Amino acid sequence: MQGIWIRCNKALFGLDYDVMLGAVYVNSMSRDRFPHHELTDAFSSLFDEVARAVQVTSHLVLCGDFNAHVARLSEVTDVHARLLQAHPALCHARRCELRNCKANPAGKMLIDLVRQFECV
Repeated sequence: MQGIWIRCNKALFGLDYDVMLGAVYVNSMSRDRFPHHELTDAFSSLFDEVARAVQVTSHLVLCGDFNAHVARLSEVTDVHARLLQAHPALCHARRCELRNCKANPAGKMLIDLVRQFECV
C-alpha cells in the first residue's frame, strides 16, 4: 500500500475543523504477485493510518485506487440514519449492475474499514 496524507485547512471546505485528505493505492491482488496475507497487511496498515488521521480531526476524505470490488456490499448502516433521511439515494449509490459482479477480498476489507470508522 502506498499513500499520502495532507491536512487541509477547514476554510478550504467551509467546515469547523480541518480535514485529513488521504490518497491511497493498494496493489491489485494476484495470487502470483500479491498473496492474500500481503493484502491483509496492506489493509491493516491502511486501518492504522486512518486511525491516526481521525485522531487529528474527525473530518476525513479517503480516496484512491483500492483495487476493491465491493459488489452489493454496503458501508451504509443505521449509524448514518440522519444522512440517509436527507439523501436516500446513498442506500443504492454503488449497486453493482453487472451479473457476475462479486466482492473480492479487498472489497470486503474496504467495507470493514469504512464501517469501523463510520464513513460513507
